[in-house]
Amino acid sequence: MDEQSSNATSNSSTVSTANLQQILALSTSLTDENEKRNIQPVDEDRRKFFFDCVQSIQGIQGSYQDDIEIIKRSLEELRNNSNDAERCSVALTSIMDLVDHIDVASDFMKLGGYSTVGQFLSSENSVLVRLAAEIIGISCQNHPFCQNAILDDPRIFQDLFNILLSPHHEDNAKVKAVFALSSCVQNNKVGHEKFVKLNGYDALLNILNTAGLPLKLRICFVLDCLCSQFPQIKSLLLEKKFLDSLIDLLNKIPIDESKETVLNTMLTFVEGFYDALKECRKEKHNLKPTLEFLISRYTEDFKDEKEKAIRLKDELDRFSGE
Repeated sequence: MDEQSSNATSNSSTVSTANLQQILALSTSLTDENEKRNIQPVDEDRRKFFFDCVQSIQGIQGSYQDDIEIIKRSLEELRNNSNDAERCSVALTSIMDLVDHIDVASDFMKLGGYSTVGQFLSSENSVLVRLAAEIIGISCQNHPFCQNAILDDPRIFQDLFNILLSPHHEDNAKVKAVFALSSCVQNNKVGHEKFVKLNGYDALLNILNTAGLPLKLRICFVLDCLCSQFPQIKSLLLEKKFLDSLIDLLNKIPIDESKETVLNTMLTFVEGFYDALKECRKEKHNLKPTLEFLISRYTEDFKDEKEKAIRLKDELDRFSGE
């Protein structure tokens, strides 16, 4: 959208009080004769309600245009001052605060936002890496238009993978990269196929076995979503021993910390999947006694965890015919 069209849109969204009166009069004039007999004068409360509604729409339109101008200025700042970490951080933060709106995210993409922001995924500055990944994650979430734009840019998708695989990036940056990748592939068959082709699940398994707890829990959340959306992937995950890693993580999290995310992921994994239930029953995992222990120890403060532990134990019991 160029400056001229932007101004035209802004001007067209400005409706004077006189125009509101004309709209009200027009709506009355378009009523047929039978209905006109039943028309009563518009009382002050209804008139005020009508004016407030239209003015509210004006405010939304004005705010949207303001957001787009901020996006434009921030992208220009990033393009002109890419070596100034402080200024880039401010610009990226400004963009991040706005792209959760689906229309703003679409315009951000049309303005070349991904190519500009994507360059910071390979930055040596961890703050810029996190901000860039989070912008991608927020703008692509449940937004096929933006998802496909990322999938069409092999550099950005690969850079997100590089963050996961790099020993030099902190877990905070990897959390944001996982968020961005999951936003690109969730509910997107093409994105998920590309994720599999690039050995994305191998990267997730490596993190699940080596990273700190916050990042591991983020991986569990992503696995839960992907197993729900693409249940055919469960066989591959079982073959790669994801279930072993999940059971190991369940045992390692202290009793006084939340295990809900892990339990939820395991429930999604075994649901309707005979081979996974069979694996869970193996004596080497000691899963049933672990669940019984959790159920007996969980207090009211861990009600959700206890409920999921009971459900998982019930799945194992039903499988064994107990």
